[in-house]
Amino acid sequence: MNLHYKLRKGLLYSQVVKASTREWARISSKYLGAVLASAGAHSQIVSTNQHTKLAAAGKDSNLISQDYYATLASAGENTKLTATGHKSSLASSGGRSKLTATGDMSTLVAAGYGSQLDISGKNSVGAALGGGAKIRGSIGTWIVLAEWGVTEDKDTGAKTGFCKCVRAAQIDGKKLKPNTWYTLTDGEFVEVNEK
Repeated sequence: MNLHYKLRKGLLYSQVVKASTREWARISSKYLGAVLASAGAHSQIVSTNQHTKLAAAGKDSNLISQDYYATLASAGENTKLTATGHKSSLASSGGRSKLTATGDMSTLVAAGYGSQLDISGKNSVGAALGGGAKIRGSIGTWIVLAEWGVTEDKDTGAKTGFCKCVRAAQIDGKKLKPNTWYTLTDGEFVEVNEK
């Protein structure tokens, strides 16, 4: 662990850097401004202070931040990112990832197939851009979904995915209901089951 402090905007920030390449790693920090990362599968990374950065590259990892201004990023399949503080940023490129933000003014982006974004904070924005993805949010949340299709080459039979459509809308309680899962079908927002 590397630990030193610096003063930024009147706050004392720790420069805690913790990293692991092992599978099943457990990394945590209570320090302001900590940087926590893991490349191994099945990792658990937890932060309980502001301005932290959490990253995981391994599959089946779990990242949790419990304070403001957190940045969480993952590249592995089946990862779970959870942020409870305001103004948090979550991003995932792995398939079947689950991103949850309960703080206000948060941003979430998932590019993997079958990802789920659950946004309960006010004035937040979420983009689920992978095929088969779904999203839900509270009143005032902006949501973005992409719809994907598959085309087959007549000569080779090779299948290629392509983006058919991308739509954005604000959950207003009338056209789009709060706390309701949506996906994009034929260019329209469609309610889907809780599963």
